[in-house]
Amino acid sequence: MVSAARASWKVPHPVPVQVDDRAVFESISPRKDVDGVTRASFATMALGTVGHTSCTPGGVVRLLDAYGVELAGRHAVVVGRSPILGLPVGMLLLRRHATVTYCHSHTTDLADQVARADVVVAAVGGSRWAPPSSTPGTTPATSGTSSTGSRPSGLR
Repeated sequence: MVSAARASWKVPHPVPVQVDDRAVFESISPRKDVDGVTRASFATMALGTVGHTSCTPGGVVRLLDAYGVELAGRHAVVVGRSPILGLPVGMLLLRRHATVTYCHSHTTDLADQVARADVVVAAVGGSRWAPPSSTPGTTPATSGTSSTGSRPSGLR
């Protein structure tokens, strides 16, 4: 049996379309929110106060660290603005002193933004999405899931 004092919550993504994911997320106590999906958890992560860091965005930053990618002073483009991946990874990069630009489905100059970036994080759904060409020396990181038919699939 799991101790209630130690139990935490992580909601698998994506949730079925008929489920209000925001309502599910907000029902989680921020103290138990290991994925950082509640509004309170996002605020504590963005402000750098004590709390959980979103799992996947935190993993993206740890991956960049593992490869020795310097973030301070670098221009990072985050393609995607979801509250689960795009927004939090941008906040984590900003907290590491990167200059962050968010791009999304309505960005008209996506190729230009990516071409000017030092680091590109593709935080979008879509199993066939690929970032536009970047310049040599740009560090790419992709993360995200999407549904293809009835099954979720990873992005590349």
